[in-house]
Amino acid sequence: AQMACNQLSLACQKVGRFLHDFASLEKEIDERIVDILQLKDDAAQVVANSVDFFRKLNILRTIAQATAPENEKKSVEKLFSAIAEHNNNRVLMAHSVFEPAADESVQFRRTIAKDGKVKVQDPLWSKNDFEEASAQLKKTCDGLAQLRPTLTYKVVDGRPELVNHYLFTPFSTWVPTG
Repeated sequence: AQMACNQLSLACQKVGRFLHDFASLEKEIDERIVDILQLKDDAAQVVANSVDFFRKLNILRTIAQATAPENEKKSVEKLFSAIAEHNNNRVLMAHSVFEPAADESVQFRRTIAKDGKVKVQDPLWSKNDFEEASAQLKKTCDGLAQLRPTLTYKVVDGRPELVNHYLFTPFSTWVPTG
């Protein structure tokens, strides 16, 4: 019983660490949104905590793609594809029953309805899978930290006109997943 309890604690630790690392990624997205909208203090916190993840991600992705120099658009899209994959893993971790498995692995089990059919998902994550996911989350956070799209506007003849600015440090340290 003690060994089973220890194994469950280790599985919980791995899932908890992934969710912690993902929260850091979301915080980086929040910071980019706050920069873009030039929010201050309470307003920044309200937006960060009131807007769901995909809406924030879509805002940032749209602005980044619209303002990126042509030669950076592919790198920007790879970054956002990596974020989407991390979110798929977050959904698995946050919404699945899980239990310890052999060799410090974690067995997930989730039943979903897709395309009118019920499907059981039961991926097995090894210790290495968790370590790799953590490393990739860190790289993606680093990539986001380099992304600084900003939008400003000026008033021309009484109407606001959008002016794009793109402050970008090349993805020197970021390597896309896969």
